[in-house]
Amino acid sequence: MRLLASVFLVCLSSSIFGQGFSTIQVLQMQFDQAVASDDRPTAFRAFHQLFTLDSNLSYSLASGLATMINNDDPHPGLLDTLVSLYRIGSRQAPESAADLAQKQAFLALRFPEYFEQEKTLWLKQAIHLDPFQCALQLYRFWGDGLEAGQMPNSLWLVTVAEDWAAIDRYLYARELLFPEEAKAIHRVRTRIHCQLASLAPGCDEIQDIFTVSSENSHPFHGLVLFSLLRCQDTATWLRYSQNLSGSVPSWAYRLLANHYLNIGQTQKCLETLKLAILREELPILKADLHFHIALLMMKQGEYQAARSQVQTAIRLAPEWGDLHLFLADIYLEGASLCDFNEFESKAVYWLAIDLAQKAISSSPHLQQEANQRIFEYKLYMPGKKQIEFHRLSAGDTWPLNCWMNTVTTVKEN
Repeated sequence: MRLLASVFLVCLSSSIFGQGFSTIQVLQMQFDQAVASDDRPTAFRAFHQLFTLDSNLSYSLASGLATMINNDDPHPGLLDTLVSLYRIGSRQAPESAADLAQKQAFLALRFPEYFEQEKTLWLKQAIHLDPFQCALQLYRFWGDGLEAGQMPNSLWLVTVAEDWAAIDRYLYARELLFPEEAKAIHRVRTRIHCQLASLAPGCDEIQDIFTVSSENSHPFHGLVLFSLLRCQDTATWLRYSQNLSGSVPSWAYRLLANHYLNIGQTQKCLETLKLAILREELPILKADLHFHIALLMMKQGEYQAARSQVQTAIRLAPEWGDLHLFLADIYLEGASLCDFNEFESKAVYWLAIDLAQKAISSSPHLQQEANQRIFEYKLYMPGKKQIEFHRLSAGDTWPLNCWMNTVTTVKEN
């Protein structure tokens, strides 16, 4: 009987390979069956044999390996192997690069202590390749945690807040840089904000987050969730501001600045935004901080200071055409501070037209809005008789003094 069984297996094996099954395919079948039955030794053995035979094809086994990770005590070698497989996959299947980058990023989110150095970079790469899908995957990742009963845990809340702070920062940068994506990105960000707000404890529980760890970073990450509920508890925010240090990220100061703005402390808001600028690395987000400072200064009637902030923002993000339109608003509104005669007041609209045209050059998507502005500005600029009275013609330069201290060019309808 044993002899017959042996002959049968040999014939079966020959039949399988004769039908086109290779050693790799047989090992893949063994691996899949072992994963399905949670037979770890067999799965790992089949994987190592496959990896030895053809490492470039082994990345297809990554999902199976990922399901065999012990969350409480992951094997470092297995984690490193998965990262290697994701990298192989991104090279072998470029169309799947975004998906593999997301898997790599979420591996770091699952095991932040092991991938502490890589997590931020991997998140950034995943968002760059597919910002919408990456954000939605993160949303589902948290949902799994909620179903597992982990969300009420303070440590988990801190981790979620930290992860969201990182991904939201890059999404916001894309929202500013890519107007065609702005609405879609904003919807994704709002959706996840609502999800986090529904999970966050009330203001009276925030002290639990502060005591989770002696490290300064944890309270800041935890407070992101509470800010979504617009927690206005004075003692809580005082504790938050006292614990800020030079090592915290820019968004922590941006969060505090937003709190000061909500409670009407404009000066403290300005001071905190300036601290956020010192800690911001992304040029577009640094420009956005200067823009918000300019908004506050404009409301205070400090037009020259507001202009300086916008000009700095333009140098940081020259492709952000909206800044030129905002600069036009500053000049037009700030003209009321100057002792201009009628002609000089109207000449400011020439400068506004210049800036609207720069907006189009920087951001072609603004053409419709900028052209509408140009049409309106032309209704208020000096007329032909006024231009002739001053012995000017189109293309001549005209100085704008007062706090503006700049020049523009004469324009005729």
